[in-house]
Amino acid sequence: MDAHPSKHESCKTCQYVLHSESSNTGLRCGYDYFHGHLFLRKVRLMTYYPVIHHYNTCEKFAKMESPLNIGDPLSA
Repeated sequence: MDAHPSKHESCKTCQYVLHSESSNTGLRCGYDYFHGHLFLRKVRLMTYYPVIHHYNTCEKFAKMESPLNIGDPLSA
């Protein structure tokens, strides 16, 4: 992970972004969601995750993987 994302990368292109109707920006940071226990993913409300803007980036940024670049998990 780069320390400084490029100018074309933002929260909107982060692999941890959550789309949320309860956010005034439509986006929430899902870093804790994806790094938390599977059980907690079901019981936490979306309001637990911070609202983010499409133009922001942070130190947790990770570039979203293209579905074409991800290998088939069943082919292993």
